[in-house]
Amino acid sequence: MSHYRYGQNRFIALTRRMLNKNRGETLIEVLVASLIISIGVLGAAGMQVATLKNLSISDNRGRVVMLVENLTENIKAIPAADHAALITQYQLSQDISDLPRGSLGVSKAGVIYTVTVRWDEDLSGSNTGNCPVSTSADLDCYEATFSE
Repeated sequence: MSHYRYGQNRFIALTRRMLNKNRGETLIEVLVASLIISIGVLGAAGMQVATLKNLSISDNRGRVVMLVENLTENIKAIPAADHAALITQYQLSQDISDLPRGSLGVSKAGVIYTVTVRWDEDLSGSNTGNCPVSTSADLDCYEATFSE
């Protein structure tokens, strides 16, 4: 019976030494794991913000393309005498006012129309409007040319 007790005491002493030796390592492991998880969560949040920004850009560009397509089809469908009223109606439409600092311009040279839509996608307060865009200070633009 003493042999069993000696082995049991030895095991208990060995277990206590191992626990004392590893006492602070668990806390460090938890801190490192928390740091790694935090970095991962921040990365995922950053990707979510970038996705929302790109979704907004895509939405605005899609609106502009549909607006210009509708305008060109309507100009082709009505008599030339009514074009000015139609263009004014589109310039005041909700689609243009929904764009950040959106504006619509239509020019005519002979039978060729050029429709230009400009907007401030990055909300930088830009005033210049080169189309196509040549610097980051320019407003975003979409331009379409068609004939009557």
